[in-house]
Amino acid sequence: MDFLSYIIFKVKSISYQKKLFLSYFILIFLPLTVLSAIFYMHISTTQLNHFTNLSNLYLNQATTALETRISEMLSLTKSLSMQETLRTCLEKDPEDYSILEQANDLEEMQSVIRSHYYDTSIYQIRLYVNPDFKYAAKEDTTWSLECISDHFPGSEDKIFNGPMLHGPFELKLGLGNYISVFSLTMPVYGINNYDHAVGLICIDIFNDAILDILESTDYSERGAVYLTDSFGCPLISYHSSTDSIIVYEERIPKFNMEESFSLSESNLTVISPLIQGTWHLAVSSPTIFSTTD
Repeated sequence: MDFLSYIIFKVKSISYQKKLFLSYFILIFLPLTVLSAIFYMHISTTQLNHFTNLSNLYLNQATTALETRISEMLSLTKSLSMQETLRTCLEKDPEDYSILEQANDLEEMQSVIRSHYYDTSIYQIRLYVNPDFKYAAKEDTTWSLECISDHFPGSEDKIFNGPMLHGPFELKLGLGNYISVFSLTMPVYGINNYDHAVGLICIDIFNDAILDILESTDYSERGAVYLTDSFGCPLISYHSSTDSIIVYEERIPKFNMEESFSLSESNLTVISPLIQGTWHLAVSSPTIFSTTD
């Protein structure tokens, strides 16, 4: 007996009640199951599109806010780097004028720098100068250019090429206290020789200036927003479920920058394009299909 004959034989041997139930199942329940599956897939796709559009909306708003914040910092550093007083003082030869004259120059430069503290998000403005100046090691307004390798590790070869974003950094305040900041640096060129950098301006802003942007980006109650470097390694993140900030000490790649969004384990993540050539934003939110705690 072949397989088809065997099936026919089995069907004929089924009782009338079972045949009736089987008919109902084939004609009613099976189509309903198929339709339910199709409907669920449609709802899932619609819901995913909704979350993707919503995430992109918040991401675009945050990206604009972050670009605005960086532009403000950039305008300030450019303004300072073009100040004639700073450029003239820093271009002088430390060996050619007295300590008193250097002290007068420092006072003038401090006055210029203090006049630019009009943004409440600024923690401090640092001026890196020729280490041969008597005021180079003051470490209040002025620091020696020799400190750059310690303050901005890994950036020594490119920090004088133009404006550069850094952070977050932990700055020591003394007595074991630290403050976390983001920084923007800009070389200062001389009046007579514009090809030669005579100093470096650094503006440090409080972490909150960036974290407020991250917090406003998370529209869910259990999501997270990440600020990553250009390679997708998280630098800092905000988690709404714990209202906590995490600064990453070990920069392990978390995101694939070649993807604008990804979906895994009921979590949707959308990623911004490169911001000012330095950072990405990644918004990760649970979808409606995520299980609640």
